[in-house]
Amino acid sequence: MDILSEKDNKLLGRREIWAQIEHTGKSTPTRNELWDAVTVKLKAPKETVVVDKIMGVPKTQTSKVKVFIYGSKEAVPQRKADKMAGIKKGKKAAPAEKK
Repeated sequence: MDILSEKDNKLLGRREIWAQIEHTGKSTPTRNELWDAVTVKLKAPKETVVVDKIMGVPKTQTSKVKVFIYGSKEAVPQRKADKMAGIKKGKKAAPAEKK
């Protein structure tokens, strides 16, 4: 994992990080896999880390990842905490109902 940019957003109380990860011969990593990798690489508590976006780079075997690291567990917005909690439990969003 290579850090492309890091910005300290004091207004929202978080660090915003863009990273690039190589996954040669594998599919795009899941949020859960990236969550583990980011917490180890950046030495941040897992409950303060939110993997916001994963974007595959066309014609390469790499992905760009946007990660937020909040100052405390309480600073994480509820919707982002719920999103990561669902990933932690292995839940996926329910499919839309067909008409």
